[in-house]
Amino acid sequence: MWRHCREYCGLDGNSQSSSLLHLLPRRVRHRHHRSQDFSRGLCQKQKHYHHRSHWNEILDRRLNNRVSRISAAESVMPAKIVDDISWANAAQSRRFEQHQCDLSVVDEV
Repeated sequence: MWRHCREYCGLDGNSQSSSLLHLLPRRVRHRHHRSQDFSRGLCQKQKHYHHRSHWNEILDRRLNNRVSRISAAESVMPAKIVDDISWANAAQSRRFEQHQCDLSVVDEV
């Protein structure tokens, strides 16, 4: 199985993915099919390390994309709208704090 996995990943120089796919166990086959880009890491001994680092990269990329989208939106929107949004957020948090105070009074009674 290890030899097939190594050949499938192309670590020995000749990747024969289509011919060796049926030789792999179903679980491994599915994993290879689903995530081709880090399947090489799964063949080495540090499986979990490779897997975790791969997903960390994906999460970092998503977070960076989100931050860049937000900053781009702020640069496009006029400053007044940004101020209005921040004021609305502050008002909402004040309402929430007031609500919390009301609850604490009820709790004491």
